Amino acid sequence: MPVLLLSLFLLVLELQIGLTVMDTDLISQKQTVMQELLDNALHHASFGVEEESLKRTGAFFDISSQALIRLHERMGQNGGYTWNGLAYQPGQGSVTNSVVPAAFVQLDEWEATTELTFRYTGGELRLASHTQTWSDSPLLFIRIVDDTNGGKVYKLPPKVITGSLLVAVAMVDDEPISNLFARHTFPVVSVQEIQH
Repeated sequence: MPVLLLSLFLLVLELQIGLTVMDTDLISQKQTVMQELLDNALHHASFGVEEESLKRTGAFFDISSQALIRLHERMGQNGGYTWNGLAYQPGQGSVTNSVVPAAFVQLDEWEATTELTFRYTGGELRLASHTQTWSDSPLLFIRIVDDTNGGKVYKLPPKVITGSLLVAVAMVDDEPISNLFARHTFPVVSVQEIQH
C-alpha cells in the first residue's frame, strides 16, 4: 500500500511539473508572437504618416487615422485580430483567447526625455500621464500600471530617442492552460521611428 501511494504521489508530482513547464512555454510563446505582431504592424504603420501631423505644435497627437488603419489591418492579416475601438478581438487562429486592449501615441516632440504612463483597468488600456524634460540625450521611459493586479507596475528599459516616434502598448490578459495557474498577464510594447 505505501508503494502504491508513493507511486501515485510521484505521478501527480510529475503531472504538475509537466503542466507547469507547458504553461510557462505557452506564456513565452504568447509574448513572442504578440511582440512580433505588434512590431510588424507598427513598422508597417510608421511609413507615410501624414506630414501635417508633424507640423503641429505640441508634443502628443493621436496617430493619424491612415496609420492606425494600416496598423489594424496588419494585426488582422498576420494575427487574425480585429480592432473594436478599445482592444483587439482575437480570431480563430489568434495566439490569445481574450481581447487585447491597446493604446497608441505619436511622439513628435522628440528632443526631450519623455515618460509615458499607461493604466490597465481590465477592459481598457489608456495613456494616464506624460511628462517631458529637455535633455541633450533624450530617452523614452514607459510604465504600465496594472490596476487589475493590485497596481503592479511594469517598467520598460529606456529607449534612446532619435526622431519622431509611434508607440503602441498592448496588455495581454489571457487564460492559463489550467485553473491551477495564474492568468497570463503581461505588456507588449513597440516603438517605431516615423519613416519619412
